[in-house]
Amino acid sequence: MTIEKGKPWGSEILVPDSVLSIQNDYELARTQQSSLCVLTGGDLWRALGEPITKTVGNSGTAVEVDAFEVTIISQGHRKVVIASSSVEIGSWVPKSLSRNSRYVAITNSGIMNNRNIAPRAHPNDGFMHIMTLEASMPRIQRIISQRRAIIGNHIPHPNISVSRINAFEAIRESRNETLRIDGHPIRAWDSLTVRVLPDYWNVII
Repeated sequence: MTIEKGKPWGSEILVPDSVLSIQNDYELARTQQSSLCVLTGGDLWRALGEPITKTVGNSGTAVEVDAFEVTIISQGHRKVVIASSSVEIGSWVPKSLSRNSRYVAITNSGIMNNRNIAPRAHPNDGFMHIMTLEASMPRIQRIISQRRAIIGNHIPHPNISVSRINAFEAIRESRNETLRIDGHPIRAWDSLTVRVLPDYWNVII
C-alpha cells in the first residue's frame, strides 16, 4: 500500500542473499517488479536520504516505491518502458539561444538531477509530480530558477507550475523537442502517456 499519513513506512528486515545492488535510477528501472534492492546512487537514493548501503545479513527497513509506466508512440509503433525516477520533455535551459519551448519534468520522488523540483513529492504516494515551465519563460529566469531548485525555492513563479496527478499524456510539439527517461534520451517519439504503478519495488534503507 502507498504511504499513509501518520502510519509507519516499511518494515524491518535482514538483508538476504537475493538482494540486488542498484547504482542508479536507470538500472533500477530495468529490474523486475517486486525486486528487493539496495540503492547506492541516483535521484531516488538521494530522495531517500542517501542511506548507507546495507549489506547481506545487516538489518534495514524495506520500503515500497512507485514506478512509472511510459507508453511511447513513434510512427504508429507502440513501446512500453518503466521509469523509476523521472520523465523529461524539452530542456530547462535550451542550448540554443533562439529555441524557447516548454519544459515538463515528471518526478517520482521530487528530486531530479540533484534538484528538489517538487518539494512535496514522495516516492510512494501513488502520484506523479509534474513541474512545467511555460514556453514564454525568459532564458535568464530559467537559469535563475534552475539554480534555486537545488534547495527547492524555485516556486512560486508565474511561469512555473507544479501539480500531482495519476496519469499524463503529451504530443511532441516539434522535431527538436527532446524526451529523456531516467536521464536517458529517447530519440524516436511522437506522443507518450505516463501512469503510476504503485508499490512496484522494495528498497532497503
